[in-house]
Amino acid sequence: AGAGAGAGGGAGHELLAGCGLSDKVAVRVGHLASSTRRKLSVTLAFIGKPRFVVLDEPSCGMDPVSRRGLWEMLQIRRRSCILCLSTHCMAESQALGDRTAIMAEGRIVCSGSHSFLTRICASGYVLRFVRRGEDIPEKAILQLVRKHCGPAPVSCSAAGKELLVQVPFKEATCLPGLLLALDKQRASLGIESYSVSLTNLEDTFSKVGYGADAMQQALARTDGFLAHASNWRPTFHSQGSWVPPLQTELSTRTDPSSWHLAVAGDIGGSD
Repeated sequence: AGAGAGAGGGAGHELLAGCGLSDKVAVRVGHLASSTRRKLSVTLAFIGKPRFVVLDEPSCGMDPVSRRGLWEMLQIRRRSCILCLSTHCMAESQALGDRTAIMAEGRIVCSGSHSFLTRICASGYVLRFVRRGEDIPEKAILQLVRKHCGPAPVSCSAAGKELLVQVPFKEATCLPGLLLALDKQRASLGIESYSVSLTNLEDTFSKVGYGADAMQQALARTDGFLAHASNWRPTFHSQGSWVPPLQTELSTRTDPSSWHLAVAGDIGGSD
């Protein structure tokens, strides 16, 4: 964009084509839209075929279509290099990362693969219903869920045609019977489609962040604390992941300079 052909021009045009900027070759950078300039700046990071690329909020300020196009380009580029990026968008982390490290108060408090993080921090299953119309009441659907799973399930959100209902893990044995009932009553309930999934990475991010805040507040209220799970230091495996406990116990006081977080259970090294 804004430069003529020269040495390495073929590689440059290939990069521009990969991010959908081929039609902007003759346009000066100052005349590009802000989201397009952002896309160009990310593309420049791959000039010279680097083996390691660090990106800070690569899709910040982009519209959904441009963001998705950038992710597709990065998914291709990451095949030939190590890609490390920071983001507040959990969808971006899930689309581009093999592993995610969640930070709170400037420190990494949780890291691992997406399935590992979801499994460790998930609080239950999420039933996602798509209704045939926004005017179809959610009450009948919730009544059916509570009939099979008890009073614990609560409506997470209802926006447009979509309805989300959370079912705690302890009630998971009710799901087979509930799904059979949904198949039989889907038409009468006005349900177009439905699905079951674990709580997503966004929920994990919020939960881990809340836990880190709680630990910081606890440390501020006392001379020190000891994590309740154990008082031995975790062993780090090259392929392993670890998570500090999200709740602490203040019954034991220690020197604040020596406190540490224990591994929350045996999480293995396969994730």
